[in-house]
Amino acid sequence: MKLKYKNSLILLVLILALVLTACDSSISAGLTPSSTLPVVAEIEATATIEPIPTATSPPPTPTTEPTPTQTPQPTPTSEPLAALSFFNPQCDQRPLPITPPTQIHPETGESWMLYTNEAYGFAFLFPPEWAVSEGWNYVCLTYQPKPEIKLIIGYKWFDDRNVSIIRSGVAAGELIASGEITFLDQEIERNILHYEGKDKAILYANATHIRVNDLFFTLTLDDFSLPYETADLSSEMIATADAIITSLALIDRLYVNEKYGFAFYLPPEWRLRPATFYNFDLPSSQQNGLQLTYRPDRTGETTLTIGFKWEEEEDVRIMRTGTGAVDEFIEGEIEFMGQTISRVVWRFEGKTTAVFYAGASHININGLLLTLSLDYWDPRQIEELSAAAMASADTIVQSFHLLGERQLYHSEQFGFQFAIPDGYVVQEYEHPDVLLVLSLYEDSDDTDNGHPQAEIFVTVQHNQENWPVDQWFLAHSSSTLTDNYPLYVNPRHPQTHTAAGRRAISFEDMTWAHAYVTLVEGDGYILAIGYTPYDNVALAQAFERLLASLWVE
Repeated sequence: MKLKYKNSLILLVLILALVLTACDSSISAGLTPSSTLPVVAEIEATATIEPIPTATSPPPTPTTEPTPTQTPQPTPTSEPLAALSFFNPQCDQRPLPITPPTQIHPETGESWMLYTNEAYGFAFLFPPEWAVSEGWNYVCLTYQPKPEIKLIIGYKWFDDRNVSIIRSGVAAGELIASGEITFLDQEIERNILHYEGKDKAILYANATHIRVNDLFFTLTLDDFSLPYETADLSSEMIATADAIITSLALIDRLYVNEKYGFAFYLPPEWRLRPATFYNFDLPSSQQNGLQLTYRPDRTGETTLTIGFKWEEEEDVRIMRTGTGAVDEFIEGEIEFMGQTISRVVWRFEGKTTAVFYAGASHININGLLLTLSLDYWDPRQIEELSAAAMASADTIVQSFHLLGERQLYHSEQFGFQFAIPDGYVVQEYEHPDVLLVLSLYEDSDDTDNGHPQAEIFVTVQHNQENWPVDQWFLAHSSSTLTDNYPLYVNPRHPQTHTAAGRRAISFEDMTWAHAYVTLVEGDGYILAIGYTPYDNVALAQAFERLLASLWVE
């Protein structure tokens, strides 16, 4: 398909000059800040850019997804760059303040930089010769050897009608469909703007909205060189833009509530909505509750409900008004913000229908009251709460923390972080056979031959074969001691589960002394976290809190 537009070249050059001049001044008034989640100042992963702070609560949204309407496509115009508030935004609005971590791109094999946006829950890789800056609801990548070349990624929540990320036009030329690329498991069309034998811009999916879960994205690559006839995107530049876009992945999103001072991580498979059934006389935007729906369920029935209020807010109700039928209870425990609370599974007629954390009663954290419950709302159906949904909900619950409370250890090189338990310090050691060795010990004067006594260890182990964690575990386990390192001798009671959203195995290691170890699958490495208890209950609790707080990019 080809669309042909012709312009006056003189008019084009004048308009280009005006737009590029405006690009160095203030941002266009047409760019409206999002009214969605903020960035937490406390969780500052030093490897990332902090997204621009926004309002505390998610916007009021319908409880069911609306039927997507046809998105208007950018209109080619005889005045190609007039009034393009999102066409060439101010790309130095919020430059990258620090050097981001590096990671090997799976397709190019090169060491690229990692950009992470925790507020909206996505990340991507980009080459080191590109610079990143942020504006309102867009990320701009500028090719530093030729700054006129810019890749712009727009993003917003699918129902945020106050933010526009659609460009309002294109310059002169023919818009030509030129193959497809994969973007977050979707095949999207690559449309090239071609003029007088040169490629001027790439409009992915024709620069219209690309919906992924609750997010909309727009993707464009432009050469803004003046005069217009000099603009020319090489095939190598287009291939680089393709590789950046295909590297984009969804990550755990950081929900922050600054008013009530707490935050938690929300995996991509959960949809977030304000809860509306605590106070029927209040609009959803004023509710003291959140409703998380598990997407893989497909029925919309698996829901994690979170209520919160201050202890003195007597008029605010966050307690459930009722529960479903039950004929069997399975009692257990879980860590929640430094406390051990009950976790009770409800079953009815052989089906798991609910999980009540702390019995769905108030959990008091320094005067902040919370309620947590997971339900399958229609027990009459064949489906019920799945093991995957319950494990994921447990991970969310364990990720809760108060703002400004935790000290974090962050590894830029390997892209993981965890909360340092209260009263503990971290020390790094070198080991010829290990990528990274960390020792966490209580902050005291007691040492062993000048070195602190290790109580919790965190090591990053080689995994050049990129084996899954269960295969790596088998390759490094034995019934007898050998020269293989690392080696776990007679590991007892291995259990598979998830940690930080990754596959994991926990077991008792009998190599040198009785120890508890958890292996977590990383990207090209295995993360081993463990401790030797010595009948120390507090140490075991500190280990569990560290493991619950673990986050892997």
